[in-house]
Amino acid sequence: MQIWMIFVDFCGLLLFFLMVSGCILKIGRDSLCFSVLHNTPSITSCEDAENKTWAHPYTGNRFYTGLYSTERSMWVSFFFWVLITAVVVIQRRQSSRLKVWGDDEWSRAETEPFLHRPSRQR
Repeated sequence: MQIWMIFVDFCGLLLFFLMVSGCILKIGRDSLCFSVLHNTPSITSCEDAENKTWAHPYTGNRFYTGLYSTERSMWVSFFFWVLITAVVVIQRRQSSRLKVWGDDEWSRAETEPFLHRPSRQR
């Protein structure tokens, strides 16, 4: 199996887990907000609940803001991993197209500045 395929598989697995995590965060945040709003009639939004005094063992400081920020950052991360996966697939297709044309030397020369490792001299 080639290294690019392993990387694409890794990206796909990571994307799957990011999507599941994002959904869990969204459902959990919405569930928590619903329970706070349902059990406390004086609170009209979760943002308002952050500023209220909570029962002794609990503190509501920034609970909604923290969950909201976490969810947004997770979706941004998901978006960037989609872009990375797309770039890898596009590069792979272009690379295979170059091999079909028989211009493999051009492809090696193109990547040489990035992949070149100096040889060890004894």
